[in-house]
Amino acid sequence: MRGLVADRLNRILDLVRERGFVRTVDLAESLGVSTVTIRQNVEELQDRGLLRRTHGGAAALPGGALDSAFASRQAEHRAEKARIGAAAAATVRAGETILIDAGTTAPQVAHHLPENRELTVVTPALNVALEAGSKAGVRVILCGGELNSRTLAVAGHQVEHVLAEVHADRLFLATYGVDSRRGLLERNPAGAQAKRGLIRAAREVVLVCDSSKFGATAPVVTASLSAIHGVITDAGIPRAFARLLRRRGLVVTIV
Repeated sequence: MRGLVADRLNRILDLVRERGFVRTVDLAESLGVSTVTIRQNVEELQDRGLLRRTHGGAAALPGGALDSAFASRQAEHRAEKARIGAAAAATVRAGETILIDAGTTAPQVAHHLPENRELTVVTPALNVALEAGSKAGVRVILCGGELNSRTLAVAGHQVEHVLAEVHADRLFLATYGVDSRRGLLERNPAGAQAKRGLIRAAREVVLVCDSSKFGATAPVVTASLSAIHGVITDAGIPRAFARLLRRRGLVVTIV
């Protein structure tokens, strides 16, 4: 349930920042919830210093928010993401070339990478690059492209050009949502396209995401579930999802 609330809070932030001001009734209609729920959500976001509640709606803060949607998402399920990142990093072997996606769990993978293993990390995310680059014996290749300051990731044809020359041992892939039928979901086409490039460049694809992503919805399909080989997540994953993934032959690691 909390994962659904977090998704809604992020969507409210997106709409307010895009438009500057959004009416409560419009948010309720767009997100399919009551105006009472929207007012509660807006109040919570105001308490976090992310927007300003107004009569009849919500407004963006002048000069930008004191926090970002990315940081807000990063704060959700912090302990779970740390465990997932540590479990993912523990599978890395000496001499490997690995791809690490952007997202809020991905920096935890970089943070827990072992040192002095002669690793190469390729990533489209600034925070992942900085984290991995602080490790002894880790070479970092940062993809070029247009920076999204709210996700700290780059996208565009430059990313695809870099990835076309990469053949990685494995990819630690993030996602906005996982649907049992549609597969991996993303909020915008540019982000989904960058992830497809990462998938093509890797011999093995491991999805790293907290359990709130299972059942979360987004409009763009990145790839089907057949594109991934394993999943590392936390114990909150719905049992039906875990069974489905294992029936498909995926290795599901719960931490």
